[in-house]
Amino acid sequence: MNAIPIEEPAAAGSGRRGGRSNPAKQAAGQRGAAGARNAFPQTITDGQLSALLAEGRGTLLIDVSASSSGLGRTMDEQFRLAAKALRSRVRMLTIDVHRHPAAAIELSVNAFPTLILLRGGQAIARHAGVMSAEMIVNWTRQALADALRARRTPRA
Repeated sequence: MNAIPIEEPAAAGSGRRGGRSNPAKQAAGQRGAAGARNAFPQTITDGQLSALLAEGRGTLLIDVSASSSGLGRTMDEQFRLAAKALRSRVRMLTIDVHRHPAAAIELSVNAFPTLILLRGGQAIARHAGVMSAEMIVNWTRQALADALRARRTPRA
């Protein structure tokens, strides 16, 4: 599988109490010694999605798709390629709705694949359908710029 595993068992002596883990921290993207985010999208569960949305921090780009479909597999590949260009700007996450159907309900998604760009736990842009890696990068950058512009524009 191409996704980076994010669910790790608590190691003995790891400093965690009671063996409990925080799904939001698991899905948040582990940083290496240099502080760089991982280049590849992380696969999350519906429980981790709920925790991330409740936490409401950071900018997330979520690929909601069905990996068992041809379009889903195509989008997964393009999303993975786009992650290399976007990794410093957003957390790249994927969720498979066949394995985690509650995610589609929670995100109000009814077409697959769908990209959702979230900032502070709120959707700021959505796109349904397959896009090339270049289109994903351009769409994301434009949506972030539009959101920033909207925040700076004084309201009448």
